[in-house]
Amino acid sequence: MRLLSLLAIVCSILYGSPISAQVFPQENSVLNYRIIGFSFPAVPKATEYKIEIMPGNVTSSSAFKAELSSAPSDKNRIIYEVPAFGSEYTWRISYNINGTVNQSKLGHFSTGLTASVDTSRSRINIAKKSSDPTQYYLLIDGSGAMYDLNGNPVWYLTTTADALPNDHSRPAPGMAARNRNKQDLKRTKFNTITFINGKTPEEINYNCDVLWQAPENISGSEANSLNLNYHHEFTRASRNSYLTLCNEVTMQTPVSVQPDNNRYAYFPNANETPVSECILFDFNTSGNVLWSWNSSDYLKRSDLAFLPKTSFQSHENAFYFDSSEQSIYFSYPDLSRIIKISYPSGNVTNVYGNTLDPAQAGSNLLATQNQQEIKEKLNSYLFRGQNNCTKSADGNITLFNNNMNDTIPPEVLILTTNEADGTLTKKWSYPCPVDVPVQNKSNHLLNGGGGSAENFSDSLLLVQMNAPFDKVFIVNNKKELLWSAVLETKLNGDQWHSMHSYRASILTRADLENLIWNSQSVRPFACVQAGAPGRIPK
Repeated sequence: MRLLSLLAIVCSILYGSPISAQVFPQENSVLNYRIIGFSFPAVPKATEYKIEIMPGNVTSSSAFKAELSSAPSDKNRIIYEVPAFGSEYTWRISYNINGTVNQSKLGHFSTGLTASVDTSRSRINIAKKSSDPTQYYLLIDGSGAMYDLNGNPVWYLTTTADALPNDHSRPAPGMAARNRNKQDLKRTKFNTITFINGKTPEEINYNCDVLWQAPENISGSEANSLNLNYHHEFTRASRNSYLTLCNEVTMQTPVSVQPDNNRYAYFPNANETPVSECILFDFNTSGNVLWSWNSSDYLKRSDLAFLPKTSFQSHENAFYFDSSEQSIYFSYPDLSRIIKISYPSGNVTNVYGNTLDPAQAGSNLLATQNQQEIKEKLNSYLFRGQNNCTKSADGNITLFNNNMNDTIPPEVLILTTNEADGTLTKKWSYPCPVDVPVQNKSNHLLNGGGGSAENFSDSLLLVQMNAPFDKVFIVNNKKELLWSAVLETKLNGDQWHSMHSYRASILTRADLENLIWNSQSVRPFACVQAGAPGRIPK
């Protein structure tokens, strides 16, 4: 009788009991992943659990055949990988009490299917295999999917809009629809995932439940604000802090600089055309602005403000928040410059890259100096059109050097900073392989934008190359290429085309398991409502 009672406990967890919410996957759920966290209430005196699975949907125990089975575990949560997307599965719990094997009733779930994980339409084309493909997983924003190093998709960003033309995907009920344009997909240290969904930064869990969303309506700092939109990078900085870049399009009045009225500060033609200014916002969990910093305030006072009849309008494409020293590093690709500011004062503490000679900045010499010579000088430094500026554990700056609009190969740079004078020293570099995919050879071979470089151990880097090369690879500090691949999609028949990506990020197996279990313990909370204003502090 006691055994039947225990069995009833396990059976009930699969069917509508008050404790059914503790069971994952929930009955008849549609999952956006193949690596699944099975969890269920512990059975008293049970010494061993297994998950037993069969493909298909069966409702009777007599028809169930345990074709797949996890390893035995003494825990009531087990991670197991099912073989395919777009499939139905039946499962049950097998457990041991005093040498007697018992089984629960049957549960059911299915895995969804979108173009990003349909290997007949999207793939990771591996050029160099890894010697240890089971240790790491990749998140790539070009497809919005996660892969193992053998190229197998294991997770996808649930969508009704990401799908390629004629795709018939089945998103799980209640999951948020995504725009096709997604960017900066990466895991956070809080075991969640952040990305920019079209123009809206979002934080999600492994199940793709939306945990946080940036406000859609932000009040500008100026009455002449025309438009604001998020772009490039979004980072969860702390438990109560979300940092994201935002463009603010405004009309500015030119500011003349004495004594030469032909020289203007930053906006010489702003009375004729709108000006794009970049703001970094720091939001709290309620979507209120904790702090903001406008890059144009710096540019108007910098050495660039005094170039004759020249407007260096630019915006950041990356930032890195160093919590240990409470500093933020900003990357200006059009200026080939990185600046460092203190947080929260906003004071500029250093400038790296293509700065003018301090003796020249603001001097009469610049009023007559040839503008082409100035621009050549500003392009003669260590990097040009850089992206994804970060700091490594040893305090060096790591960035992806696009060498924008040039035929010089892009490269990964690790730079040592001299805080006394703001100079940079090249510590390590790796010229990226520039074998262009066949379908891209008709494109111009000048380097495009984008790209990322991530230090993920003491000696390893993950690199996502820019367009038109589109390769993702792992290299060690000895410059040995350990793994490489190209993300590809099939369009218009049987032709494979490389797919552009902005960022690739890497997870260890432990990172992935933490994502899985966190999605079951941290449920969605009240998101920032659409249209709720975030106010810029005056």
